[in-house]
Order: sequence, then C-alpha cells, then structure tokens
Amino acid sequence: MKKQKKKQTSSSLLRRYILILLIGITLFQITLPLLFVVFEVGFNQFGWTEPNHYRGDKLEAMWHEQAEDLSVEEVPQALEEVHKNYPNASLFWIDQQGRFKDPIQVEEGLYPEVWSVPQTVEFMKESFDGDPFTTVAYIGSTKMDGFMVFQISREYLDSPLSRVESEYRFWFTGIGLGSIFLTFLILSLLFFLRLRRRLIHLQQAMTMDEGAMIPNPVEVKKRDEIGLLEESFNNMVYKLKESQRNEQEEESLRRDLIANLSHDLRTPLTTLRGQIYGLQKEVTTEKGNQLIALADGKITFLGELIENLQSYTLLSAHRFPHHPKEIELTALTRQSLASWYDTLENEGFQIDIHVTDHPMYTTLDPTWFQRILDNVIQNVLRHASEGKYIQFTLAHSDNYGHLSVADHGKGMEQNSSSTKGSGIGLTIISLMTQKSDIAWEIESSPSGTIQHFTFHVNEKRS
Repeated sequence: MKKQKKKQTSSSLLRRYILILLIGITLFQITLPLLFVVFEVGFNQFGWTEPNHYRGDKLEAMWHEQAEDLSVEEVPQALEEVHKNYPNASLFWIDQQGRFKDPIQVEEGLYPEVWSVPQTVEFMKESFDGDPFTTVAYIGSTKMDGFMVFQISREYLDSPLSRVESEYRFWFTGIGLGSIFLTFLILSLLFFLRLRRRLIHLQQAMTMDEGAMIPNPVEVKKRDEIGLLEESFNNMVYKLKESQRNEQEEESLRRDLIANLSHDLRTPLTTLRGQIYGLQKEVTTEKGNQLIALADGKITFLGELIENLQSYTLLSAHRFPHHPKEIELTALTRQSLASWYDTLENEGFQIDIHVTDHPMYTTLDPTWFQRILDNVIQNVLRHASEGKYIQFTLAHSDNYGHLSVADHGKGMEQNSSSTKGSGIGLTIISLMTQKSDIAWEIESSPSGTIQHFTFHVNEKRS
C-alpha cells in the first residue's frame, strides 16, 4: 500500500497542474523584463538610435575627454567642433578669473558676465539632475584654467526605449500578460483535453453494448488518479466476471438438479396415480372414496408443480420452445376456457364469460398463450377458491386486445418485483408475458383480484 501511494503521488494530476501554475508564474516574472532587455540590448549595442538623441553618460564622458587635453587657447575652437556634432547643445566656458566666455546657442543675459564662487556653486546645484542636462568639465589637467559647460535639453537624452516604454507601457504590459495568459491557457487546455480523452475512454468502456452483461477492462497507461480509477474499474470487471462464472456454474447445477429431480419424481407419481386408480375399485365406503379423491388431487397438484418447476428452469435458461405466429385469439381463448369449464364447474365456481365475437389476430406462440391462461386459472383454483367466482372478459379496442380474469377471493399481496406476486406459477406468467410483449397488471384487494393482459392486434386482419 505504501509503494502504491508513493507512485500515485509521484505522478499526481495535482502535481502536474501545480507545475503548469509555476510555469505561468515564472513566465509572468521573466516575460516583461526580457522584453525590455531585448529592446535595451538592441538600441544600445546595435546602434538602434534615432538622430539627435544621445545618452547622458556618453555625453558626459565625451565632454570630460574633450576638456582634459585642452589649453585655454584651444577652448573656443573645441567648442565650435563640439557644436557641429551636437547642434542642439548650448556651450560656454568660464576662465580662471570667473569670466563668462564664448557662448554658443546660449540665451542672452541668462548668465552673468563674471561668476563669483557662490554663483558657480548655485549654478552647479541648480544644474544637477535638472533640465537641460548639464555636464561641467575642468579645462586641462591642472584644473586651474577654469571649466567649460555643455547643456542640452533632456528630450534629446530620452532613449527610444524609454519613450516607447512611457508612451506604450500599456501595450507592452498587455502583450506580456497576454502572452503569459495564452501560454497558460494552451497548457491548461492540453492538460484538460488529455484528462477528458482518458475519462471519455473510461466512460465508453463502462457503456456496454446491447446484450453485454459485463464491460471489458481498459488499458492502464499512467499511475495517476485516473490510472488508479482505471485499475479499480478493471478489478471490478474481473470480480464481476468471476462472479458471473460462479453464477453460471451454480445456475447450471441448479438446472441439472431440477431436471433430474423432475424426472425422478414423475415415475413414482405415475405409479402412485395408477395404484390409487386401482384402489378405487376396492374401496366401497364414501369416506374412502373422498380420501382417494383427495390423494389424487394432491398427486395432480404435485404433477403441476413439477411441470411448472421444469418450465421455469427452461424459461430462465432461454431454452423453452418459443414459436410465435399469427393466431386468431378469440377462438383460441374460447377453446382454452372450454377445456377448464368442467373443472371449474365441479369446484363449484360461478363462471362468467364475456368474449367478443370480433375476430382478433395477433402474433403469439399459441402454446405460450394457453400456458399463461392455464396458470392464471390454476392460481385462482388454489388461492381464490373460497370466492367461488371467476370472470373472463376478452375485448377489442383500437389496435389492442384486452383480456381480464377476475375472482372474488381474499386477494393477493401486492409485490413491486417483476414477478408480480409469489408463487412459481405467477413467475412463469411474468416471464412468458415479457417474452411475448404482453402487458400484465394485477389489481388486488380483500374483495378479489383482477388480472389484465394487453397485447397488440394486427390491424389489417382485425
């Protein structure tokens, strides 16, 4: 059990779905930064820049490099050369006496002609991280010849990536999140489609073909929750098949036992009937004749039980001969009732027969129909004899024929099972009516019982 549980955990569906969630979270964490890194590398390493847009760190490095190798005399010329490369920049320099000199593209009157130390410090403070971008470099290596100033509007310092990020931040975010969601959706869809395919396969295995009693086992491919469910299903199938084999063996033994028992009982019953028939000539008293008649009735009853038992065995094994054909039901019913008339009359029954004169043609096995009617009458004789009344009604309506048998007995206990009552005779009626497509219903009360039989009538012939 521990080993099986370990295998289940290692390939758990939950673990796989958690893995999908982790992939989604990981993609969320790396997709947006990765996009910006790709753009940054593209713009900065491969020169994907636009004209007149510069990087502040490069400008600052360039300005310091220019100033470090200059002498005071070379400064004006150097400023002119820088202005050619950076036409949007403002340039000027302050000499060692603090004089404002050689301004290029500087608004007039913006700065004093002579700078004091406080003014210089204030300029530095205001220029730090301000707009325009300002970088200051000492002239020469001694740092005693003054300094020169490079200024340019910060709009020229915004990299394309920064501007794209600020202007299209929503789109970048949407694309990133959309990519993550789409990836997660595809992975989840593939995950659940595989689960659905396996569950449908299992459902199809559980859906048996018509006539099949037990489904076939399924192939177990994975040791996850569905795989364990498939294993449980297979174990159930194997147990059902084993149970079916045992049941079939028991049923075969039971049928053989009933067949042998019926055969073994017929011989002594026949012998007893012959001996009782011989005794009738020897007995002269009325009491003796009554006892002989009672014994003969019991032998007849046992013979009927044996016959019913054998019929039930054959019916349940689907071996009872069944040959349906078109018959005329009105005449067959009259013929069957006539064979029972004397018996019912001798038992003191009031017989009430209402059989239509209208011919009714239906498709039935005539032997089965007579057997059904015989069992109904036998059941009335055994269990409703105290009422001394039996009524037969055969009627026709639309495409159906209706046969009812009523008695005034004490009634039979209602039963919700398919046999519709106790007794092997009623069980035989149930099996035969089902096989013959005859609807059978029982209405029973303490004042009597009515059995209804409804069957299809061939419209063309009727």
